[in-house]
Amino acid sequence: MQESYDTNERLAEQVSLDVPAGHEIYEGQTLTLSDGRNTVTFEFDDLAINNGVQAGHVRIAYNTSDSDIVMARRIRDVINSAPVQSLVRRLRRWPTARRPVRPARRIASTCPGRSR
Repeated sequence: MQESYDTNERLAEQVSLDVPAGHEIYEGQTLTLSDGRNTVTFEFDDLAINNGVQAGHVRIAYNTSDSDIVMARRIRDVINSAPVQSLVRRLRRWPTARRPVRPARRIASTCPGRSR
């Protein structure tokens, strides 16, 4: 017997991000994640400039020489960090809609065809 899978079916609870290499990201560029109600804004901080990020933004430090794999790991690690997960949990405690709030899920990064 052969197993078959529906290509539209998720086999794991994860999110995939297509991340560019460091030289394709500019200082101060932002990445916003939202569940439709709550938003967290991340800001890229070039380590050569190292001038910090705007108040309320979460810092993603990077080098322009970072590969796309290194950038994906940096983003994953910041999203999964305790301070960001704590922030997401605090935001979720105050839902604006009357429906159950699910706990934050951890983000997994994968790069098909490349070793980790």
